[in-house]
Amino acid sequence: MAEYIDPASLEDGQVLLYLKHNFLENRSMDTLSPLMSCLRDSKVIVPMNRVLAGENTGLIESLGPGEELTMPGGTRLKPDILRSGEKRFFPIFSATTVIPGDYGKKFTTIKLPMIKVIELAHTYQVEGLALDPFSESMVLPFEIADEIAKLESNLPPDTPME
Repeated sequence: MAEYIDPASLEDGQVLLYLKHNFLENRSMDTLSPLMSCLRDSKVIVPMNRVLAGENTGLIESLGPGEELTMPGGTRLKPDILRSGEKRFFPIFSATTVIPGDYGKKFTTIKLPMIKVIELAHTYQVEGLALDPFSESMVLPFEIADEIAKLESNLPPDTPME
């Protein structure tokens, strides 16, 4: 009988933070494998910019104090992209505790399965993903991220990943 991990153990990102720290302290296959496996089954936090549909931009200026606004054309979300020199990275976070307050206030954050994040990141012109870019950061070039996506899940087969 296969042994599965409890999805609730990954929910707050603390296991992922621990495994990432362990790998960064002792870079070896013995520490990389569990990290990649955890990433495979984790949901990570993605900072998103709110982008208003063109016809909605003038509505904001017309708001009075305390008024709410319902957008008829909707609001789209677009991932933030970080730059380091000429290189661009898709930022992801293990847990809300590692998102700096000043940075986090600028964005809407959503939790997505890592597998979907890898697919999404491929649609942007980036070098790879930046895991926890403002703390104990780790760059995941697509060569590594794509290998994560190929791993088998350790979650029970009936676990929803939406």
